[in-house]
Amino acid sequence: LPRKGLGVTRGEETTQDDVLCSSMNNFIENHRLCTGERDDLLRRNGELATLLKRVRADQGEIRVYLTKLEEDHHATAVVRENMMVALAKQEKDAAGLAARECNALRDVLGRQG
Repeated sequence: LPRKGLGVTRGEETTQDDVLCSSMNNFIENHRLCTGERDDLLRRNGELATLLKRVRADQGEIRVYLTKLEEDHHATAVVRENMMVALAKQEKDAAGLAARECNALRDVLGRQG
């Protein structure tokens, strides 16, 4: 900007100073706004980082629970299989016992008759 002594009148210099002052004020205000937005973004970023840590910790706990559930499911399947084998054996034993008793009763009735 031309300064006094270079053909600039006092009124023009005042206008130039006012424009410069206004521009500086706008710059300062914009800087404050940007700084405020940056601080807000940093705060929110911190909150998101904390939330992400909690989510990761929760995922770890969920994996532990899922592993335990899978182990329990497998153990239940083994117990169920063992129970089915035991039940089949009991049925076979009961059928064999009933057949022996029936044969014994026939023998007794055959001797009497």
